[in-house]
Amino acid sequence: LEAEFSVEPEIPEGAFTTTATLREFIDAHNASLPALLSADDIKALLEEYNATLPSQMPLGASVDETYASYEQLPEEFQRIENGTKHTATAMKACIKEYN
Repeated sequence: LEAEFSVEPEIPEGAFTTTATLREFIDAHNASLPALLSADDIKALLEEYNATLPSQMPLGASVDETYASYEQLPEEFQRIENGTKHTATAMKACIKEYN
């Protein structure tokens, strides 16, 4: 009876049996990956991309300044209906959406 139910586990060849073998595989895999960008490289890429974006519109300290900025927005961002009151809050919301 003991011989029937006594089965030795068979470990496949190349299986990870210890943390050291698993770590060795991970290190080898990570070494094969391309090098990550440095912080300076990422910063340079971001600055290059940001230079292609349109400049932001100032919100304005007064209603007149805000209205001047609102009027410079592209049509799709001027969402206040003609004939309705152009409040500073509504105009600033449109400017923030554009920015």
